[in-house]
Amino acid sequence: MTTDELILYTKKLTAIGGVSSNEEEIRRFLLNELNNCCDRTETDAAGNIFGFIGTADKSAKTLLLEAHMDRIGLVVSEIRSDGTVLFSDAGGIDKRILPYSEVEFLNEGKRINGIIVPDKADGQTDESSLCIFTGLSEKELKNSIKIGSKAILLSKFSRLCGNVISSGALDNRAGIAALINVLQIVNKSRLKFNIIVLFAVGEELGLHGAFSAAEHIRADAAVVVDVTHGMTHDTKGESEVFPLGCGAVICRGPNLHYGYTKKFIELAKQLGIPYRIEVASGSSGTDAWALQASGAGIPSVLISIPLKYMHTNVEVADAGDIQSVSELICRAAEGGTDLD
Repeated sequence: MTTDELILYTKKLTAIGGVSSNEEEIRRFLLNELNNCCDRTETDAAGNIFGFIGTADKSAKTLLLEAHMDRIGLVVSEIRSDGTVLFSDAGGIDKRILPYSEVEFLNEGKRINGIIVPDKADGQTDESSLCIFTGLSEKELKNSIKIGSKAILLSKFSRLCGNVISSGALDNRAGIAALINVLQIVNKSRLKFNIIVLFAVGEELGLHGAFSAAEHIRADAAVVVDVTHGMTHDTKGESEVFPLGCGAVICRGPNLHYGYTKKFIELAKQLGIPYRIEVASGSSGTDAWALQASGAGIPSVLISIPLKYMHTNVEVADAGDIQSVSELICRAAEGGTDLD
C-alpha cells in the first residue's frame, strides 16, 4: 500500500468493533482479509485467527507474525429503572476522557448510541459516579442490550497533518494495518520462511488469546507488532517514550529473544529503515511475553509503533512509522535475515 492507502485502510479498521472478549466483528473482517491473501486459514476455540502461507522449500523454518485484534471499551454492568446504564471498564481506558464521551453499544448487530454523564448532582466524574444516558426506557434498552453487552467510545478519524492520524482504537489497529500491509507487499516467490499470521483476542484483558495460541501453534520465531508510548509535550526527555516519525521501535529485554532482536536491528540498519530501541526490564506487557513464556515457547521479537495519548479516543500515530514496521518485517520474511 502507498501511505495514503495505508491511512485509508487504518481508518476502515478503527471503525470496526471488537472490544476485548467480544471480537466477532473484527474477526469476521480479518478472516476475510486473510482468506484473500493466505493459502488457508483457521480459527481456534479462543477466537484467534490464523493465516498460513507456505514456501516451496520443505525444510523452511516458520515465522509467526502477530498483532492483537481486540480494542478497549466498556461493559454493561446494570440497566436501571430510569433507563440509564452503569458500566465497567474493559481493557484499561484512560478514565480522564470518560465524562461526556459518546458511546455505541454493540449487541447482536444492534447499535445504540449514548453519552456518559455524571450520575449525581454533585457533578463527580470518577468512574463510579458516571452513567450512560441513551434517551431510551429500561424496557426499550433491555430489548436491545444485556448485562455484559460491550460498548466502544466513538471517535472521529482525522488526518491531522502530513501522515499524522488520530482516532480511537489505533491500539492495535495500527499494528493490524502493518501486518496486512506486509501480506500485500511481500513477494511470495521470495519468501524464505513459511509464514503464520496470528490475530489474537484478549490482549487488553491479560494476553489470554496469545497464551492460548502458544499452547498449540508451532513456529521457529515470532514477530509481535503492537504500539508503544509516543512522546507528548509533557514527556520530553523521558527515555521510555518515542517521537512520532522515528520509525519502528524495536524492544530489547529479558522477555525477548536477544539474537533474533539483534538480527532485526542489523537489518534495519542495513536497509536504512528508521528505528529506535526500547528497553523492557521485565515483561513487555504485550503478546510477545505470552508467546515466548508459555506453551513450547516461541522466541519472540517485539516491534512497536509510537502512539500518543494511548487508550483514549484521540490516539495519535504517524502512518510513516506503520510503513517502516511493514517494510522491516517484509524484508525479513523475504530473506533479509535468518532464524539460525
